[in-house]
Amino acid sequence: MTPTGQRERLLEYAAADTVLFPSPYPVGLRDEQRRKWQSVLDAHNANGGDFALTESLRLPALSVKAREYLTHRLADIADDKLDAFCDLAGAYKSVLLALSVADGTTDAAEAFDLSVLEELYQNKLWGEDAEALTARENRKNAAVDAAHRLKDETDE
Repeated sequence: MTPTGQRERLLEYAAADTVLFPSPYPVGLRDEQRRKWQSVLDAHNANGGDFALTESLRLPALSVKAREYLTHRLADIADDKLDAFCDLAGAYKSVLLALSVADGTTDAAEAFDLSVLEELYQNKLWGEDAEALTARENRKNAAVDAAHRLKDETDE
């Protein structure tokens, strides 16, 4: 896929960004997601975005302001770094968290934990399954690796 196509796909993907959709219940999870995700949105909104948490399960269209913000931000990512950025956004199910990592405002591992708040919350309630825990750790390691590739921090 061309870099232009990748950027267009990321724009489409951003409408379903994980950090825009807190769970409606349980209340404890909803409150934790709102508290932690709102700070991510606030940081992007302070830089020109227009993002808000939604209660709807229907996929809203991005506002013109949010689209312009993302278009500008994604254009700033070098073509040779787009694959790593896409891997990061996919790992988080969030373009906004991937941008936060690219900016250096959020650590890659911390951003992963923000993206899986529901899993972590459920594990506190019901305990952890060894296979699920291993799978989550593998996904987290893949996200950290993608962040290193994005920032040219690979071990050689």
